[in-house]
Amino acid sequence: MSSSSVLEAYVRLKSLRQNLPEYDVEMRFVSEFHQILDLLQSASGTNLDSFRIPPSELKPIMVAGNYLDGSAEYTPDNFWS
Repeated sequence: MSSSSVLEAYVRLKSLRQNLPEYDVEMRFVSEFHQILDLLQSASGTNLDSFRIPPSELKPIMVAGNYLDGSAEYTPDNFWS
């Protein structure tokens, strides 16, 4: 196990946590989290797949809606809430 890889993953994970929005986490943050998991998995040899955020948890956010006809508009990007 490479201690420098673990240290890098720790620092990146701590930085990511400090910069996360309180609600509606953008896909770029989820991708960064998965990159850190890959680094930790590689350094430790441990399977960390159970910590990944499944694609089914990522959804667009409704930004506008019409109560009269029931239509809705959503963001083009997915978010994790």
